[in-house]
Amino acid sequence: MRNTLPDGFTWGTGTSALQVEGAWDVDGKVPSIWDTAFHSWLQTPDGTNGDRAIDQYNRLDEDLDLLQRLGAGAHRFSVAWPRIVMDAAGTVNAAGLDYYDRVVDGLLDRGIAPALNLYHWDTPQWMEDLGGMLNRDFADQFGHFAAVVGERVGDRVAQWFTMNEPTHPSLGGYVAGFLPPARRDGVAGLASVHHLLLAHGTAILALRAADVVGEIGTILSLNGTAPVTTHPDDVAAAERAEYFDGRLFLDPMLGYGHLPELAAVLGSTVREGDLETIAQPMDVLGVNWYSRYSIAASHRAAPHLAELPPRASMFAGFAPVTADLGFAIVPAPGLPWGGAHRQLTPGGLRESLDWLASTYPNHPDVTITENGVGYPDEPDASGVVQDDHRIEYLRWAIQEVADAIADGVRVRGYHAWSSHDNLQYMAGFTQRFGLIHVDPRTLVRTPKASFEWYREVVRTGAVPPPHDQVPKGDHQGIDVPGVRNARGIGGLETLDGRRVRDGLVFRSAGLHGITDEGRGALADQRVRTVLDLRGATEVASFPDDLPDARVVHLPLHEPSDPDSGVLIGAAADAADSLGLAALYAHIVQSRGREIAAGIREILRADGAVLVHCTAGKDRTGILIAVLLAALSVRDDQIVSTYAESGDLLGDGFRADLAELLPTTHPNPLTQGALEELLASPVGHIELALETIRRDHGTVTAYLGANGFTGDELVELREKFLA
Repeated sequence: MRNTLPDGFTWGTGTSALQVEGAWDVDGKVPSIWDTAFHSWLQTPDGTNGDRAIDQYNRLDEDLDLLQRLGAGAHRFSVAWPRIVMDAAGTVNAAGLDYYDRVVDGLLDRGIAPALNLYHWDTPQWMEDLGGMLNRDFADQFGHFAAVVGERVGDRVAQWFTMNEPTHPSLGGYVAGFLPPARRDGVAGLASVHHLLLAHGTAILALRAADVVGEIGTILSLNGTAPVTTHPDDVAAAERAEYFDGRLFLDPMLGYGHLPELAAVLGSTVREGDLETIAQPMDVLGVNWYSRYSIAASHRAAPHLAELPPRASMFAGFAPVTADLGFAIVPAPGLPWGGAHRQLTPGGLRESLDWLASTYPNHPDVTITENGVGYPDEPDASGVVQDDHRIEYLRWAIQEVADAIADGVRVRGYHAWSSHDNLQYMAGFTQRFGLIHVDPRTLVRTPKASFEWYREVVRTGAVPPPHDQVPKGDHQGIDVPGVRNARGIGGLETLDGRRVRDGLVFRSAGLHGITDEGRGALADQRVRTVLDLRGATEVASFPDDLPDARVVHLPLHEPSDPDSGVLIGAAADAADSLGLAALYAHIVQSRGREIAAGIREILRADGAVLVHCTAGKDRTGILIAVLLAALSVRDDQIVSTYAESGDLLGDGFRADLAELLPTTHPNPLTQGALEELLASPVGHIELALETIRRDHGTVTAYLGANGFTGDELVELREKFLA
């Protein structure tokens, strides 16, 4: 893994006009569709809007000085179309052009290359009154706007982008209707896609006619898609969704035309010469990436949408729109929320870049034009904004860019989103993406910890190593003399950032060696219930000896039964029998009622519960993994609790198993089989969870199918989550 970026790599930041400028009706600016929405039906959670945003129109020098202090060599900004063109007759607002002259010159004076984006969703209301993107004239009007801006600052701008994430204003504004102008025209709204593409090509022609000196391209959101489970229907749905995520705009822009199904819908909307206009050569492709999309087949989406947090309500709102297309965007199981409606999906940026390179080998060179994460950051008592979550997100994302470049993907720059906290459209300032904190009331600017971190990345051109922090809690282990690997689940983190309480559930690798001192230690931990998951032969050979605890026998597997016994390693292959990996899947598929009953015992228990089996891996591992998933603990933390190796358990435990297993297993254990039992069960636990999700959608749906009620789930989370 290479953590340095090549010489000449461009570091930058980004903003957009509506989100930072304010001055919505100042110096000749006319309303945009967002101004109209904010002044009528659209209310943000905190009451902020675009009237003032962060008032950059009046605080430009202060903000440019902060960018100079950051040291990044480029800054991407957008031009507000309604600040430049005042009406359908094409009347140009000189004051608006003067402002962007100041922006461009101010950046250059501070050694920062301007990267100008012409359109970031703020269509003039006068254009919308003419039909907006459903009117073919949109392309010609946009071309006029591009020409005006190109003629004014075209001699000084390093990069030009025609538009930002055109999927959002077209599909979101005219098909689904969840963004202004909020038209829910369904299939008819797809004409907006073609007209926006035509506007892109028309703008490139206008910029070239204006002899602009910079590179010309566009900006697309390439999130990437992945099936939510391995179920064949989900896999097929993710393949369909890929078109609307990436290919909807890339195919026509790069000369491949519209997908036949879309062309059939568009019909006469596409005129002769349109596709040639759209496929203008580009020098650069801006890629925005925040999080990978998780996709379910429409008919399998309900379990995934059943427990959406408020921040993710858009998933439910968008599902009916994509239902006829056969897919739904759903939360990815086990992945934490990273602010706003997005989950943290490490690996996704690299996958998107690899997809681009393999699908379009001749794509223009790439600049990452947006990448970041939003949280409700606020200064602490000392005025410091310690946004460690953002630093970690940026660290792994930039590392993925470095890895992609090392493997030959042509990426030449990276712009963090965003330089400043800004108006996050419908979320207002409740989600902050900036390296610089901005108080929307006082407008005070405060660089965050991530500002200094990114400043150092820019200075060195290198990604710092991760700062791993193991969450504190009893999951790290408790001392019970005579009991191997005793530990709890306390301290593990849920998808929404809560923590599991200490002292409620413990697990161990058997109790066969417990001492009187160990029994006292369990009493000190308030263990009053023991959940024994072993089979009858194991219990008979080594009965539980805890006179002060209530013992519940709940066998999840009977190794003494030859029909359900486990063969492992080469023996399993030779006998065509159930191997250790398959055993985990077999347990979750055939013992769902027992697993649900075990979790119910944990819920109802007075005091703490100790869960155990012979080795503490297969049966205990599965029940605890299902419990943690039901509590919405992050998958990576569920798995990390099983990462202990045979070396960690020690030679003593190895000797114990060698003595214990022959008395309870009908098949002789070879040394290789013993090593397999001692190895980390991480892969098997992942397989068990995936089996549940493939068959049921979610772990909570699995428990529900096995008799664990919704009310019990609510009680369980209230009991365990701080």
